[in-house]
Amino acid sequence: MSLLNTTLARGTSVEIVDVLCSAVPTDMWGQRTRAFFDALVPALVWQRDTHHVALDTDRLRRALTLDIIQSLVDTPDLGLSRRVRGDLSNYLASLPGHPGSVQRAEMHAYIVMPIFGLLKQP
Repeated sequence: MSLLNTTLARGTSVEIVDVLCSAVPTDMWGQRTRAFFDALVPALVWQRDTHHVALDTDRLRRALTLDIIQSLVDTPDLGLSRRVRGDLSNYLASLPGHPGSVQRAEMHAYIVMPIFGLLKQP
């Protein structure tokens, strides 16, 4: 099992973000990438630990879509804390354009692009 998969399966939110962002540059885009994962990963770890939803690279790849992120914000029945939902909501609000716009999708793609290499299929 790779370091990433082991960390996703058992690590804390902080450990997972550190592994994901270990190869991300520290420029503006890298800082945005880290801020995004600081918002997303606690939601995924909570689902892993509370609902026994496996957290692996495939699950993480699927969670990177704007539709999934929006559903985490819009579905209070999931039981995510207000802070976690607020962090995700703030991330979405920081993206330019309206929901569903090409501008918003492109900005999000630039933010998550640095970790695509880590998430490649085996």
